[in-house]
Amino acid sequence: MFPDNKIGVVNRGSCVDVYCYSNYLENILGWKAKEGSKIKQKVCIPNWIKSKSILLVQCLRGLLQTDGSIYNDRGYEMVNFVNHGQVLAEDVYKALKTLGYSPNLQVIKITNKSFKYTVRVSRDSGRLIKHLGLIKN
Repeated sequence: MFPDNKIGVVNRGSCVDVYCYSNYLENILGWKAKEGSKIKQKVCIPNWIKSKSILLVQCLRGLLQTDGSIYNDRGYEMVNFVNHGQVLAEDVYKALKTLGYSPNLQVIKITNKSFKYTVRVSRDSGRLIKHLGLIKN
């Protein structure tokens, strides 16, 4: 994607930091680093990612590895994505549906102006984990 840009990788043992410096990242991602929180800017999955299944899988993997969890509830494996941004949570929900899964979306009111959105896959979670290549910690 950025053949002329310097890419840095730092292996931290349990994780890897990847750095990419580009003047075009904000245009590609659709938000500005200095214009407030991702909630205020209504950060979403860009259409160019939504339009290609292979990119959508990679994007969901990243979102679930950073803002998600895999856990057992009464013997059933679950996959969760938790976020305070409605637009991003709805995009994750729709993306999972596009890939053939049956997620549910739960909204919890935190304060008068703050909400927490949880996208959960309980049915076929094992298939989702394998499909996205999620790492269980």
